[in-house]
Amino acid sequence: MALSAGCARIRTFPSPHHARARFPQWEEPYDIAGGGVTRFYLSDVKYGGKTHLFVAAVEGVDKAQLDAGLPAAERLIESAKVPAEPA
Repeated sequence: MALSAGCARIRTFPSPHHARARFPQWEEPYDIAGGGVTRFYLSDVKYGGKTHLFVAAVEGVDKAQLDAGLPAAERLIESAKVPAEPA
């Protein structure tokens, strides 16, 4: 199965424990394997007269660890300063 999020491609494999995301601005794919859990925050932003995909990924070894770290991760993401505005 594959889906697109903005200009990203996310693909799952026959194994229930492997997924791969490709973003055009990253040279290598982003793999999720094993029991790990990842939450992606995706947003279209504008700068330099063009629209770009802003991606932040937060990982945990399992859902409990991800959930425990989300409040701090969300504060960090909210504080990010980039020369961009919402698209």
